[in-house]
Amino acid sequence: MKNYFIVVVVVLLIQACNNQSDYKYLGQKPPGNTAELFAPGIISIDDRNEAMITFSPDGKECYFTVSKNPWNDVEIIQTVFRDTSWTTPTKAPFINGSGLCPSISADGNEFFFIGPYKNGIGVNQCLRNTDGYWSAPVQMDSLINSGSSEYSCHPSSLGSMFVCSWRSGGVGGCDGWRIPFKDGQYQKAENMGALNSKVGDCLWAPGPGEKFLVFQSRRPAVGNQGGFYETDLFITFAMSDGSWSVPQNLGPQINSSATDGFAWVTHDGKYLFFASDRSGEYDIYWVSLDSVLQNTPKVSFADAKPNPEDYAFFQIYDRDKTIIGFDLNISGNVKLDICNLEREKIETIFDDYKPLGENQFIWKGEGFEKGEYLCKMQVSDKNSGKVFLESTIQVLLR
Repeated sequence: MKNYFIVVVVVLLIQACNNQSDYKYLGQKPPGNTAELFAPGIISIDDRNEAMITFSPDGKECYFTVSKNPWNDVEIIQTVFRDTSWTTPTKAPFINGSGLCPSISADGNEFFFIGPYKNGIGVNQCLRNTDGYWSAPVQMDSLINSGSSEYSCHPSSLGSMFVCSWRSGGVGGCDGWRIPFKDGQYQKAENMGALNSKVGDCLWAPGPGEKFLVFQSRRPAVGNQGGFYETDLFITFAMSDGSWSVPQNLGPQINSSATDGFAWVTHDGKYLFFASDRSGEYDIYWVSLDSVLQNTPKVSFADAKPNPEDYAFFQIYDRDKTIIGFDLNISGNVKLDICNLEREKIETIFDDYKPLGENQFIWKGEGFEKGEYLCKMQVSDKNSGKVFLESTIQVLLR
């Protein structure tokens, strides 16, 4: 548990960081190859959600998001190392209203976040003043903002901007896009192509030199390419021919049976920060990337060989409908049960024969409150009752 009185939090924050030599990452002991809760009692606190975090390149500024409801009234909080200690975390004074996905350029002179844009949300920018403080935010132009809502903004050390967006021309719902920076200005946005899936792929965090990308996805649980549950973190590497490797799940030392996402890679590429609701509310975790960078297979799409026994079960990411997809490697009777998050069955919503191949079912959710549920799929021989396939995913009823 993380129940701490505010006064204790402030004392811990000051005591943990009172030495100039250990100020980085709020004086926390660096993690190993297994994800650890970051700064409990200082950043990760009970009864609220912390999700998106970033540090300045010199490590002396930290910004993160806080909310009571993970999707509404999100505020960007800042703490800054001054003299010999970190300041008490407070709302960033240069941001008026809500904000998402704080990020800072590699030179430390530009601050980006997701905030108001026309009739929706998009990328906003603040510039470093000569006194070291941030200017008032300005909405970025149409080279960055599409008008279709951007949900993240991560600049790379090469100057490119990585966003996830509903803009037209995507592969499936909310996609990852790279916006190159050349000759002093941003260029036309490039869809991340085969890296995207039809279920939604978000919050793309580049490593130094864009040598790798970490992102979150709800992609199907297909062999080692799919998730453990709901939303997982994946990594892809830049290949020598300019393409990207097949995304690999970051595995059980980082991902959990809950939602894992909101990635940010430190400017030196050593650590991955992310958020997870594995404790029942969103907290911030961090992990060393050494093992991941050294040991993750770097397989090109051309060399990837699908397993004929694989099947997929997933929610197709759509803003208006709850679509459940299942790509079957056999034909049979498909039964879909809706359960609560405690895995207790509530209702069978589908029970009928389906052929092998791609299949979809639109769950209207009549009589259900909007929110998160579990969907359990069983594929069986209707005559014998023998179950061939069984899987569970988390779905969002819209």
